[in-house]
Amino acid sequence: MFAGSPDVMIGSDNSPASPTDYNLKAPIASLASQSQAVEVDTTAQEVRVVRTGTYTPSASVTLGEIGLFCNLAGFAAGSAVTKKVMLVRVPLDTPVTLTAGTTYTLGIVIRLA
Repeated sequence: MFAGSPDVMIGSDNSPASPTDYNLKAPIASLASQSQAVEVDTTAQEVRVVRTGTYTPSASVTLGEIGLFCNLAGFAAGSAVTKKVMLVRVPLDTPVTLTAGTTYTLGIVIRLA
């Protein structure tokens, strides 16, 4: 069962994604001030779920990956548990340097075609 808002996180490793990935390779942080929108494009016949947020690094960092996570709730041994699960990990072809003190708006798009 879905439990809470999705979370966009960023990391520094841009190695290729694999089916066994369960987390970012080198997590940096979750984005702040996250929001979500759904876009319907009848021309392209697709729906896009767009989740964005901001990040202001205190020291310059390399952005190499971005991921979308959600919290899932369930029961284990008779007790309620919540687990953070990665839904999508996207490595960047070319890493980007994020400069200290600059606020960046970053996001991830899931395209349903």
